Amino acid sequence: MKKKMVYNSILLAVLGLLVSSGYYKLAAQQTAEETVERETEIERTQSAKTTAAAEAAKWGVTAKDWTKYERIMKGPRGMWSPGLDPITALGVAAETQAERRWYAELFVRTEFAKVERELAFQREVAAAWKRLYPETPRVRDFASTRARAQRAERDPATIEIERYALVVRIACPECDAIMATRFSQMIDDAKNGVDLYVVGTDSDAQVAGWLKRHPKVVAAIEAGVARLKSSAEFEKLKKFPAIYRKDRGELWRRLL
Repeated sequence: MKKKMVYNSILLAVLGLLVSSGYYKLAAQQTAEETVERETEIERTQSAKTTAAAEAAKWGVTAKDWTKYERIMKGPRGMWSPGLDPITALGVAAETQAERRWYAELFVRTEFAKVERELAFQREVAAAWKRLYPETPRVRDFASTRARAQRAERDPATIEIERYALVVRIACPECDAIMATRFSQMIDDAKNGVDLYVVGTDSDAQVAGWLKRHPKVVAAIEAGVARLKSSAEFEKLKKFPAIYRKDRGELWRRLL
């Protein structure tokens, strides 16, 4: 009897050790997994911060600005103006005059640098053309231009409309009439859709209210055939609405 009790005691002790060993192994495994998860999350956070800082630097803004830009584009502005650049998005969303001015000046400096680079490249292209094909004219002569115009008069269908630009004011009955009667046709006619500029909006709420009155515009933006763009360049326009058209190979010209 005593031997059996001793045996049972030993067996219980061994089982206890095995259970304890298994528990500590499991606890150690869980701790290791949690450590790996924490380290992975830290790495992801650091990577996101590094990416944000790099993207911000490309546009001359801070990492904090970039985070704000991402937040803006996840809201209504992202639907109204998909692909909007950070400087414009931040400038439109600026809450003070000082912020707005800072982003406006950054926008102008960025655009100036971009145009300078494009012009420099265009000059090199012109020089390369002269070197490689000195006997071949690059620009269509007046006769061919006139012939094209005459063909267009006889058959308007020969004109390929690349894009329309429609400029309206936030409170403008004539503009609302144009939106009702011509916007859909402009979408159908233009190969690359319509750029839409809404003048007189001081906040996203005003733009949202205007869009609510024009569901066709919202549908066109969502379909990728219309773009809502910054109207700053048209703020001093005296007559609204205004319609511009760009045909293939031609410059923008005002129709209305």
